[in-house]
Amino acid sequence: MKQTRLLVNNPRELDYDQARAIYASALAAAARPRGIPARLLRRKMLMPNGWQREDHKSVDESRLSRRKLLEADELYPAFNLAHPPLMTDPNVFPPERSASARIGQPFRIQQKDFFRVHDQQYPWVGMRHASPSQWQRGKDLQEAQKREVDHYVVIREQYWALFDRRMYGAETVAKVTIEQGTTYSHKEVHHESTTSRFAVTLGLDLAGNIFRAAPEVKSNLSSKFHYEFSHTLEFTETDEMTYRETETHSIETKFVPDTQYLYWQICNEVLLYRITQQQADSEVIASRAFINRVVSRTGKFYVQPFAMG
Repeated sequence: MKQTRLLVNNPRELDYDQARAIYASALAAAARPRGIPARLLRRKMLMPNGWQREDHKSVDESRLSRRKLLEADELYPAFNLAHPPLMTDPNVFPPERSASARIGQPFRIQQKDFFRVHDQQYPWVGMRHASPSQWQRGKDLQEAQKREVDHYVVIREQYWALFDRRMYGAETVAKVTIEQGTTYSHKEVHHESTTSRFAVTLGLDLAGNIFRAAPEVKSNLSSKFHYEFSHTLEFTETDEMTYRETETHSIETKFVPDTQYLYWQICNEVLLYRITQQQADSEVIASRAFINRVVSRTGKFYVQPFAMG
């Protein structure tokens, strides 16, 4: 790890607290990535023997991240299923991803199906009712949700993501690591099916296989919900491979000298939005103010060799 030497001007004698404050300020400035204002990074002295940076993001960082997502479709080239943004100039690298493209139509979850949504703002689903106060708390949350939330919207998108780029000065044989699928927590959902794990991560209770065919018995409301969900968002059985645990593959490849190799992969993301009584779907989706998000790496790859000579 590269060590950075810190120089603190100290023309006068300072007490311990003053000297420590100056040192901390210099340390934070040296550790801060270039181009990021100081107000976007949070620092806090946690231990008497040193300084430790907080891991969680500040409010400004979260807003910055959300703004970047909001501007993605404007900054990145349009999604093209045939190929990713290609390198055409030896002096200019393509962006790290393409813009997102919608798959299927937005799927609405109406109030009668709110029990399927695990919304942290209204956590009454699965709440314990071991006492009258707990029962009343759950009832109040449920009533507040129906009073304040009109419906939820789920959308599905896809985009190209650059996951590796390399060039060698001589002919080289090396391994390229490819990751597929989605990482899940097994603490609570190890017994669930692949598609149910996807739903749990998103915050939905589908309690079944979303890739099944249309239900034979239309009176089965649960099966009908699963079918409408997958049909609207255009999930198919081939997507089963996308929503599984992460798998890593290493491929041995021979690289030609003085050639850029760019490795791309199509990613899917499914986003859950909360729509209040005063909001329109398009307004909330355009703001990228989703409450849950699942991103999975598919098995669709593209490799572009680009000669630099």
